[in-house]
Amino acid sequence: MLGFSPQPVILFIRAIKPEKILFIHSEETESYLDVIQQWTGVKLAQVVREQVDSSDPTGVYKAIREFAVPRKASEILLDITGGKKSMVGGAAMAGNFLGIDTGYVDYERYLSDLRQTGARVRISEYFKKPVLCSRRYRPGKAKEAFNQYNFSRCLDILNCLEERVEDIWGIRKFKSLAEMYIEIDRFDFSKALVLVEDFIRRYSEDQRLVEMRKSV
Repeated sequence: MLGFSPQPVILFIRAIKPEKILFIHSEETESYLDVIQQWTGVKLAQVVREQVDSSDPTGVYKAIREFAVPRKASEILLDITGGKKSMVGGAAMAGNFLGIDTGYVDYERYLSDLRQTGARVRISEYFKKPVLCSRRYRPGKAKEAFNQYNFSRCLDILNCLEERVEDIWGIRKFKSLAEMYIEIDRFDFSKALVLVEDFIRRYSEDQRLVEMRKSV
């Protein structure tokens, strides 16, 4: 994220040397991108730019999620040094829910007249991923909610897990089942039937479902 002091971003890029960079900036800070390019040498092909409202954390969250979804969370590092507090809040939320490692540029002195950090700038240790550590958002909790007929709660957990777990097959199939049972619970059998038909159409050739049918 880019605030009014591009120096931490420059230091972060030079320390990490990323292959691809998402710059999240406001209209007021867009001009600093040229400064960053000058001091880091990043190429246009490496850069993705997203302009957001610096007072709206949801814009930052959406930008990070869109960038992260086609990639592995383990390959992404989120820098929350720059930007307004609202931007940092949106970024931290995205990092937590998407399971992305988070870091920031630390320093010992701040030169307020220059709006720059002092000497001995270093990259801090990464924050832990609190959502991944939380027992509320594990596949077992989704199964527990499903078995207790709490299908809405089950679906909430699966939506949170979908972009952060390796077993995407299991999560998406489980989501389909939860969505079907939610409609059945609502006595909306027409919609439930559509979901059942879609489930069969999409997954009937999957080997795991074939084995399940044989065992029934």
